[in-house]
Amino acid sequence: MLVEELPAVEPVDVDWSHVERLLPRRTVPTPTDKVAYPSGWTPQRGNPSLPYSVRRSVNHMLPVYLRIMEDGVKRLTVVRNVRGDIWKLHDELKRHLEEANSRYIASRVNEVSLYVQFKGEYVQQVKDWLRERGL
Repeated sequence: MLVEELPAVEPVDVDWSHVERLLPRRTVPTPTDKVAYPSGWTPQRGNPSLPYSVRRSVNHMLPVYLRIMEDGVKRLTVVRNVRGDIWKLHDELKRHLEEANSRYIASRVNEVSLYVQFKGEYVQQVKDWLRERGL
């Protein structure tokens, strides 16, 4: 087939606005400012008096996760995206968890990967503690 035989390209002006609104968004929108949300979610207030901070995830959620290993026997609570003095956050959070649970809690700090890890299932306690501090 020769180039001369190809049909000409015809531009079509189509309004894609109805289709584009159905497509998934490329980024998560910034939440609107409200005092309280029905789900109980709270925005990050930030506390400049603290020497550390915990950056929220892309979905604006606290980066506190439960890792279940060894067929569900070993449970680890992980706090990621820690910025600033990671050791200060570790010490204060560990002290809070030990007082709340009345026992010693093994923990680990990874300065390179910016996370703190606690042996046991303390996800909700850690999230509540972080929210109290505006993180």
